[in-house]
Amino acid sequence: MEGQGKKMENEILRLCNAENVLKVMVSVNLDGTPHATVKSSVRYVDGNLLYYELIESSRTNRNVTAALWFDGTVRFLLVHPDGRSFQVAARPLRTCISGIEFREHYIKASKEFPSTDLAAVWIFEPLEITDQTLSTRIGQEREKRPYLTHLDRLAR
Repeated sequence: MEGQGKKMENEILRLCNAENVLKVMVSVNLDGTPHATVKSSVRYVDGNLLYYELIESSRTNRNVTAALWFDGTVRFLLVHPDGRSFQVAARPLRTCISGIEFREHYIKASKEFPSTDLAAVWIFEPLEITDQTLSTRIGQEREKRPYLTHLDRLAR
């Protein structure tokens, strides 16, 4: 069962590599204000999430730097066109801003995002995946709280 769970987890994380999946990254600043933005550069590589930061002074870059320094986390929301959605909690492991590894990513990013520069490559460790698909959440809530039903639904 544990192996099956890991396989499913990897399938979900591989959604990051699909072009038709909406990827939203949520970070918080030091006073706790959330910041959510669409991030098409998020990928799943070698068991980790990889994100290309394309703007040096972006709020996301500042927030993720603070998460790295102060042991914080970020969230990625993955939304598939078929309605499935998953939230991935992740911890920043490191950032890459120069050297051989950065150069390799710089070449890839230049092809994918030709009108901008690569400011940093962020590597995140996935910590937890939560299925946020509406049908899944409704089933979970009905199981946990069977008595929280509108009366008109009971009358049908």
